[in-house]
Order: sequence, then C-alpha cells, then structure tokens
Amino acid sequence: MIQGLKDWLYLFNSGQDFQSYNRFGAHEVEPGKWSFLVWAPHAQQVNVEGDFNDWQGSPLKLQGTTGCWYGELAAEKNQLYKYRIIGPDGIAHEKIDPYGFGFERKPGSAAKLVDVPRITWHDEDWLAKRAKWRPYDEPLNIYEVHLGSFIRDTNAGPDGGYMTYQDAIDKLIPYVQELGYTHIEFLPLMEHPLDASWGYQLMGYFAPTSRFGDPQDFLRLVDAAHTAGLGVIMDWVPGHFIKNTDMLAQFDGTPTFEYTDPHRAENVRWGTWNFDLGKAQVQSFLISSAMYWLDHCHLDGLRVDAVSNMLYMDYDAGKENDRNKDGGRDNLEGIAF
Repeated sequence: MIQGLKDWLYLFNSGQDFQSYNRFGAHEVEPGKWSFLVWAPHAQQVNVEGDFNDWQGSPLKLQGTTGCWYGELAAEKNQLYKYRIIGPDGIAHEKIDPYGFGFERKPGSAAKLVDVPRITWHDEDWLAKRAKWRPYDEPLNIYEVHLGSFIRDTNAGPDGGYMTYQDAIDKLIPYVQELGYTHIEFLPLMEHPLDASWGYQLMGYFAPTSRFGDPQDFLRLVDAAHTAGLGVIMDWVPGHFIKNTDMLAQFDGTPTFEYTDPHRAENVRWGTWNFDLGKAQVQSFLISSAMYWLDHCHLDGLRVDAVSNMLYMDYDAGKENDRNKDGGRDNLEGIAF
C-alpha cells in the first residue's frame, strides 16, 4: 500500500473521512504528474483512460484490501479522463470520476484534470461576521433562483444562452441586493447531465456545473456575494442519484453507491437510484461532499433535498408496506446518516 494512504483509507472505509476529496479523485502531485484514487471494491481491474494516454488506459493498483485503487500518471491540466472498470464478471464499464472537480460541457461526461479549485478570497469580513451570527436576532430573507433560467437568452437555442458565473456577479447580485434579500439560494449547481432535472439528478458531487464557467468562477461568485453582504445557500441532493450507466450506477459492475437490494435501490418516483446511506464509504463520500461546499467553497448553508425519501422506507411509490427490522416505517440508516 502507498505510504501515507493506509490511515486515510481506513477512515474512508469506516465512514469517518469527511475531507476525502483531498485524496480521492485526481490531484496534481507535481507539474505534469497527477495521482488518481478511486473506490471500486469489487473490480478486477481499474484503468485510467484520457487525453494523456490516447484513451488506451493505464492500470491503477489495488491498495491492499481497501477496495481502493491508486496510481500516478504523466498528464496535463484540463485534459479529459474517465475510469475503465473491469467488473467481477469481466465486463468493462466506462465511468466518470465520482470525485471529479470539473467536467467537460454536455453532452460529454468526462472529468477534467483540475485539482481542488482555489482563489484568493476577499470575504474575511463576512466569515468573521458569520461566526458571530445569531439567526434569531435579525431577519432572514432568501431569494431562490435556478441559474440556468435566470435572464437566459432564449434566442440562443435550447442548449445555450446560459448566464455565466461572472454574469451572476454582474447582474444577479445587484438585483438581489436591490430587492432587499439577505441570502441567495441556488437550485443545485453541482454537475448534472439533464437540464430538465433542474440539477436534482446529479453526477458530480464535487464539481460546479461547467454550463456556467469553471470551478474558480464559481468560487468567485460566492466571494462576490459575500463581499456584497449576501449569504449563499445551495440545494444539495444526498438521497438519490442519476441512473446513467457511465456515472455512479453499478460503479464497479455491482451495486456500489446504491443499495444491494434492487427494491431499496430503485427510486420509482424520480427514476433514480437511492444511495445506501448505511454504507460507511457512502457516508464518507456524501459528508465529504457537504464539507467541500461548506468549508472549501465557503457556502453558508445547504438545503438538503428530498429528506422524507431518506427518512421513511414507505415514502416511494410501491413501497407503502416496506418496514425496517423493528417493524417500523423509519429508514434507520437514513436517520443515522
């Protein structure tokens, strides 16, 4: 096992690594050299394929019994890549990086070699004020917005005319200020393939959608809102995920992020898969996602979507009689999460 990874992978597999984004995914270890770490516990082999190897695939090495695969490759920033995972049945599956920090524009779904994004922040006064904030001492007035619809150029066609993150700095922030709101709440800005989902069927839990700009542009939007005296909240979807076969579904050829039981995994109401919230690695993944947006991206809060679906076993269509081991309707794993 790679020196230094052992303890972190123990925490990840125990559901206790809440900053796993600092290790998983792709990271630049030195100019022209990148590390890759991915969880695929039932895979026979994991390869990385991308612009840097003509999409031929370079093997990663399984790290002991952790179910995690690691390797370092020569590559350059912004090159595209995916994982090619050989499942236990010998069938190859092309998959996104669950920890990708940026993706190519749709309809493509490859991740881009961008490390954890960083900018020079200017919101220290806001953060200091936030640390002392008492929520019941002053009014809270939230402006909810879907950035993909706000002042969109309808003449640009169904797949264009988006406002950019920079446009939001120039137009949305002054507009919200003028109306007297205290916070902006964005419908999900995490990467997603389908516009019609409004961002609620996610693929990139650590990546601002490329529709509106690059990850640094998103950070600048948050920074600009804070320096203008506005808080930033975002909808976050930890209960279920999109079914597309090149994304998280059956990630290593078996149920990985979703429940093993297909009845529990299937989300009939939304046509998605339910996360297995009782699985330690899924807990590390999802809580790391929340901490990424709150800590690294300076968001002031997350609105957790579809909580009832996470808390009750009988919430979904066709599951009215589902019960837990004690005979109740509560989803014990969801409550614990």
